[in-house]
Amino acid sequence: MYGRRASQLLKEIDSSEAGQLAPFNTDMFDQVIRECSEHNSQFQSLIRYNRAEVIQSFRWKVGPVLPHDIQEKLHFSEKEYFKNHSAAIKS
Repeated sequence: MYGRRASQLLKEIDSSEAGQLAPFNTDMFDQVIRECSEHNSQFQSLIRYNRAEVIQSFRWKVGPVLPHDIQEKLHFSEKEYFKNHSAAIKS
């Protein structure tokens, strides 16, 4: 389950007495940070893969020049990817 460790850490913090500090749970905190990093990596990987497929399909749908409204939605690296993909198809 996503965020399970973060939820446990928050419950632990919430259960401490008001105005008092409970010992900092370094191990749990480190686990939460690792979990977040892993999820972020997976998310970024999915985004890149899905966007790459869409960008590739644009070449077949609209040709070698992207309409301005689509270009505005792309990151610089995605524009370069489209340009390189188009060149590969052309060659």
